[in-house]
Amino acid sequence: MAGISMGLRFKSLLVRRPVLANRLLRIVGGRGIQRLARRIAVRAARQAFERVPFYRAFYERGGFDKRRLRRLSWADFGRLPTVGKAETAGIPDRLLLDQRIPFPAGDSLLGRSSGTTSGPVTWPTGWEEFFLTRANYWRMLREMQGDRTLTALVSMFSVDGGDLSGNLPFRSACSLKEHTRWPLEVFAAGEEPDIAIAILRWLVEQEFASLFIQSFPGTMQRLLDRDAELKRADPAGGVDWGRFKHIRVAMGGQVPARTLRDRIHRELRLDPLSLYTESIVYASSDAGQLIAQSSPFTLWLERFLAERPALATALGIPEEHREKPILECITPLAVFIEQAEDGSLLLTAWKHRPLVRRAHRQWRQRLAGDAAPSAQGQRHPHPDSSLQARHG
Repeated sequence: MAGISMGLRFKSLLVRRPVLANRLLRIVGGRGIQRLARRIAVRAARQAFERVPFYRAFYERGGFDKRRLRRLSWADFGRLPTVGKAETAGIPDRLLLDQRIPFPAGDSLLGRSSGTTSGPVTWPTGWEEFFLTRANYWRMLREMQGDRTLTALVSMFSVDGGDLSGNLPFRSACSLKEHTRWPLEVFAAGEEPDIAIAILRWLVEQEFASLFIQSFPGTMQRLLDRDAELKRADPAGGVDWGRFKHIRVAMGGQVPARTLRDRIHRELRLDPLSLYTESIVYASSDAGQLIAQSSPFTLWLERFLAERPALATALGIPEEHREKPILECITPLAVFIEQAEDGSLLLTAWKHRPLVRRAHRQWRQRLAGDAAPSAQGQRHPHPDSSLQARHG
């Protein structure tokens, strides 16, 4: 990791070693974490005023001049105007960026949202984000013996997709292979089931021991449908999932329904006792930001509470939410999350295109579970609640 700062090396270590990270966070304590997180959020607002033309003009129109920002208190941070799609619509991308970072030399890649809810948004992904994503893949693949057994990572995202779904996972996984020289191959299968199945059948023939699949929930469902269709026509058709010793399925975009998760476990013959067979990620493509994710702890907690409904009631989890995945918020030291009066999430994170009180209003629809079976999710904890003590 030549040329990487000591700070980034330390962050990468904590991503690779979550037990160590949680021990350190426990030493700092909930109140200490909240104080540090607020300090980081206030600093992000100050830096945004100094370095990002859009925020400078936006705050000045809202009555926050240079002097007030220099002395910004936590109370005043909560009075800063929030930023959403409407406020940034029509603003040239260069005016939304930290002017001290060269574009695109200072970025690992340029991500682009799908634009399904409005026009596409371009998000430069910095090298720190890239290396921390690579460290996360190091951890997940090593948990399934990817460092010592023939392992395939099959990405069923479109490679030209957003930085949180297509380019970033694919390119960081390729970088991991180059860096580690593990017995790993990365396949950009795309979203077409027949192409993915052809790759998976070839992997079985080559006796790959470990398989990591990443996709959107809907893509995974179409893969299973096609696999079942082929097996109905010919029992030897489709994929012989039992030939893989380790399988992990990672899904993002929408939060998968319990019915789909159960189907994956059943048809892929996943180990019912393992806490490393699935990963769920919730991110805002329009903000280019990971918000929450599953972990071995949350998967264990889901199973534990399923057998103890009285305890789930005592923890305040309504019965209608108990079929939905439990996710951990990303540590507030990286992404500070507030909940506005209208119920939207306000995200603050420093990067090349900074977020300062950036409104994310779609999370209720995406996690509410009433839009479509594949869009179900969990009650998202308020950042100041005790649930925030668990950090991803």
